Amino acid sequence: MQLIKNFRMVWACSLIFASNLKLQFFKFAQGAFQAIRLPTDFSSSFQIVTPLVSTTFLTHAMSGATTEVRSTQKNSMEIEVGEDFNYNFYIQGKSPTSIEVSQLPAGLSKTLSTRSGSITGSIEQPGDYLISIYGYNSIWNAYTPTFELSISVTSTKADPLTSLFPNDQLTSLGSSWYSSSWLGEFYSNNQNNWIYHKRLGWVYLYSEEGKDYWVFDENLGWLFVNASIYPFFYSFEKSNWLYLFPETTDKHFWDYSSNSSLEHSL
Repeated sequence: MQLIKNFRMVWACSLIFASNLKLQFFKFAQGAFQAIRLPTDFSSSFQIVTPLVSTTFLTHAMSGATTEVRSTQKNSMEIEVGEDFNYNFYIQGKSPTSIEVSQLPAGLSKTLSTRSGSITGSIEQPGDYLISIYGYNSIWNAYTPTFELSISVTSTKADPLTSLFPNDQLTSLGSSWYSSSWLGEFYSNNQNNWIYHKRLGWVYLYSEEGKDYWVFDENLGWLFVNASIYPFFYSFEKSNWLYLFPETTDKHFWDYSSNSSLEHSL
């Protein structure tokens, strides 16, 4: 009987009733329940030693900005249809249990490890694509901030010659040689603005609207020219005009600032 009484006592003392948000304990004595008076600071003391559980704790971002997806490449890429694409990224900070990649367009595939990954392949359809990448920790149900990779896919890249010369001023001679209606013949691999001109040699050609041209020559610096003044060039270095003589074996200018000729080997 004494054992049963002790069990009842322990069980009764373990009951907690909420009244006006205050804790109350009861004991069984002399055939009835009697309230146990507790110290006024017991409630706060009880809360200190009791673990607190919050649902927000289970869905927090992984250490905030200290754990995130990063890449040494830009997060905005422009490529051509069918062009080989290779993008690498990694996790900065704590290790996730997995890396998630979503909205991957057709033609691209992912390769993932614990702390890094890559996206490779080629896209056959032009358009704008947005890929989301984030790390995930299944233990804490925690995510890194989402990393967004933007890819713009065009049918063809704009070639430099298209921006330099209107179509009616340019004729293809084959084998990457072209003829301008006013500038003459030159070679271009159409990958950048460097051309090899029969009279000027290697020069860098720049134009905003295909009307006025800035020409960089490694010996003469920047020159200005357009269709209406050619074969005259304005030299910014000399603050005067140069005249390009008709075709000779060398690059042959007349320098109006010194009233003398300038000759450079091509």
